[in-house]
Amino acid sequence: MSKLRKQSIIIGILIICSFVFGVLSIEPSIDSDEYLGTVADNISTVKIALVSQLLLAFTYITIAIMIFNVIVKFDTEISYGYLVFKSVAQVFNIFGTILIIAFIALSKEYGEGSSENFSMYVLIGEILKSTRDYANHVVMILLNNIAVFIFSFIAFQYKIIPRWISLLGFLGAFVSGIASLLVLFDSMDVLTSEYLLLNVPIALQDLILAFFLIFFGFNDSKLGLHEKSS
Repeated sequence: MSKLRKQSIIIGILIICSFVFGVLSIEPSIDSDEYLGTVADNISTVKIALVSQLLLAFTYITIAIMIFNVIVKFDTEISYGYLVFKSVAQVFNIFGTILIIAFIALSKEYGEGSSENFSMYVLIGEILKSTRDYANHVVMILLNNIAVFIFSFIAFQYKIIPRWISLLGFLGAFVSGIASLLVLFDSMDVLTSEYLLLNVPIALQDLILAFFLIFFGFNDSKLGLHEKSS
């Protein structure tokens, strides 16, 4: 088994792991309208979501580095753009995780505080929630979609994966980007059925890519031909 084949399998497994961490990082109490009261009441599941989001960020960074090591052999300059956008996106992901810690502390204070301070807790909570929504569902997603677009461009141009998977990546990045822009301009709320539906193509592309890499891997012959031509 070649080194590239082993890398392909590891990347595919990590992508599937990212799905698991992504699901575990969803905690309804954080995104509910009653988050100030429900976060403290669901502290165990909130902490699981917090750890899962951290693991998700580090998994994405690992995937980005491994994919970069493959695509850099084809297009050096654009590949660095992929790595930068993917990495910066995870900085915002980690920032969103830190805000969960702030949610936990605020929710506890809210439950123990006097009624005179409730309006202050609500104000701080709204600021934290809006900041996290914009960080996780707008900035992070848009940066990640740019990275997906770059990867799909290189993969499509050099045929290192089937072109239809690359085309699905273009579509997913575009549609997911629209969802994030709608959130940015307050035309859509996060984690609504409409928002989730617009993110289905990018999730589907990720899942298909994962299984393709596990069972088939990147196209070794294309890498060999490119290295010879270089």
